[in-house]
Amino acid sequence: MKQCEDAKTANRKRLEGRGGKVISEELERRLIQWIFVMRHQGLRVRGKMIRCKAEEVFREVEDGGKATFKASRGWLSRFMARSGLSVRRHTTAAQKTPAEMTEKMVSFVRYMERQWSNIGAKPEDIYAMDETAVWFDMMPQTTANDKGAKSISVKTTGHEKSCCTVILTANGSGKKLKPYVVFFRGSRKLKQMNENGRVSGVIATTSVNGWINDDLTVGYLQRIIGRLAFR
Repeated sequence: MKQCEDAKTANRKRLEGRGGKVISEELERRLIQWIFVMRHQGLRVRGKMIRCKAEEVFREVEDGGKATFKASRGWLSRFMARSGLSVRRHTTAAQKTPAEMTEKMVSFVRYMERQWSNIGAKPEDIYAMDETAVWFDMMPQTTANDKGAKSISVKTTGHEKSCCTVILTANGSGKKLKPYVVFFRGSRKLKQMNENGRVSGVIATTSVNGWINDDLTVGYLQRIIGRLAFR
């Protein structure tokens, strides 16, 4: 048993000093370079990713050697301290670069063109829709006022937290379809508004919470899109 333990100890890349010393300068050099490349691209680098990458790089550095290395949380903490790294919260959420976005958009458009061609779809058969919340009182964040005033108050309608859901649709030929508006409850008031002719140019309905649901989605397809033709 003692010989087995000695053999395992000999094969592990641990130096004296409770593992505080550098296991491999080449490993850490490559690891730091990888981290900075990832961050330069705006990609997130987590502790678990660093540990997995460290073990991968160690196998490359060792090049078939018998020594083993386990990137523990303790090793990660010491490595980051030696390298001047720390865990930080992001201050901005950067999107992909314009070049990356352009490449993906072009690839997506070409893919969709092939699909349209395969099923013989026409531009007027293709619809794009999106839903958004529309607030009844969109209160501005700024106003002109005397300099040095400690309190700045503005009047509201009392409906700054009330909203409805609006679905906008257009087809591939450029035709805009009627907006589909979902109000919060108030079906009786909506009926009165329809009878008085106060709702025009839109298809209006209600739901318990003012959000779209499965039944309203069916209603949207029937009342906005209309008859669907499947080839």
